Amino acid sequence: SFAIPVEPDRLKTLKVFVRQPADQIHAPAQTFKFRAEDKASFESNEYAATFNAPEAAK
Repeated sequence: SFAIPVEPDRLKTLKVFVRQPADQIHAPAQTFKFRAEDKASFESNEYAATFNAPEAAK
């Protein structure tokens, strides 16, 4: 995990690139979750995402 500072009541756009080692790709698609947390207020939210393997790795 890593911290990304955001001003209160503001939005921040991020691009996150996800990689998976080729020897761990067992299906064309694999689900995972992003979790955002506010350490001060303990608020959090999760976003379900899908890793789509490159054609050569399928």
